[in-house]
Amino acid sequence: MFDEPDAYVYPSTEGTVPIGINNNDLVSGYYYGKDGWHYGFIRDTNNSFTKVNCNLTVCNNQSGTTYVTGINSNGDVVGYCLSGPLLYHRGFKKLNTSTSYTSVDDPSVVRSQQYDGTSVNGINDSGQMTGLLYRDQSRCTWLLHKNRRDIRQC
Repeated sequence: MFDEPDAYVYPSTEGTVPIGINNNDLVSGYYYGKDGWHYGFIRDTNNSFTKVNCNLTVCNNQSGTTYVTGINSNGDVVGYCLSGPLLYHRGFKKLNTSTSYTSVDDPSVVRSQQYDGTSVNGINDSGQMTGLLYRDQSRCTWLLHKNRRDIRQC
């Protein structure tokens, strides 16, 4: 059991939520910060944490919420942040070798309802990603996204 050092750990809060692990024992997930926002993290084998926060670039500084939902053997992570007053989902990818975030959004999604948007949930070692498209709150379809091209609904 472990908690990110900045996690707010209290019986009624989430604390630290691990979601993924790769072949190199890097763990990814998110935690509820002491400031009241969610942040993604990567934990290495030495129990050191790296914060993942795509809010400024992907969500246009409209939210403090970032979720890391997948990690591959290269240490590349994917996830989503919540944007704007309706908490639109905006997917992202962050390569282990980069400090920047790449937005992963299906351009056909019309954001009109709360939570509409794109969430990226997994990434393999070839860079292929899976996730969900949210439309009108109740309908969602899977997508496959490779290198920011070829978004396909399944």
